[in-house]
Amino acid sequence: KLMPPFCSQLAGSRTHTALPLIGRDYVVVTNEGERYTWFTPERIKENHRAQALNNLHMVDVKDPKYPTLIAEFPYPEVPPGFPYKNFNEAWLGVQGPFGPHNLHEPMPGKPWLESRNDRVYCCYFAAGLRVYDVSDPYYIKEIAYFIPPNPLKYRARTMPGPLMAITEDVVVDDRGFIYIDCANDGLYILKIKEPG
Repeated sequence: KLMPPFCSQLAGSRTHTALPLIGRDYVVVTNEGERYTWFTPERIKENHRAQALNNLHMVDVKDPKYPTLIAEFPYPEVPPGFPYKNFNEAWLGVQGPFGPHNLHEPMPGKPWLESRNDRVYCCYFAAGLRVYDVSDPYYIKEIAYFIPPNPLKYRARTMPGPLMAITEDVVVDDRGFIYIDCANDGLYILKIKEPG
């Protein structure tokens, strides 16, 4: 059970994704960030208090009867020049929509997808795409990020708060190309410049 303490009243899915790391005894579990787009101004005001940190969790499942939380993924770093001091306060002074959304999910029988078990890719709503090295499950490191430019207008829905880029979905192919889509903005194709 992740609510409480890892999820709040205005959250999306209490547990959005449980991603087994291929060939390892670990599962990455996410709580979806708040989605203020789906709430009335009255509901937001009623719940305008501290919201739990929606996050990515590393869970040891060597014994499936006793899943054990062993690490938390790092809070997304705010880049230089970002107009807010953190991602929580960028939306009406409380989280939303902030927190993880979709992860890249390797799938057996689909060799055209990247299937590394030492890297996790996450669309983190307003915090953009985040890429993590999980080779050491106790010491998770963010190794890359991309925050798209803010859209110029909403396509379909009037959202409370500022007009910001919101990353939604991520897929990585076997060549390392990363495909992300954004609410109100379309598709980006990215590639990490690997060292060496």
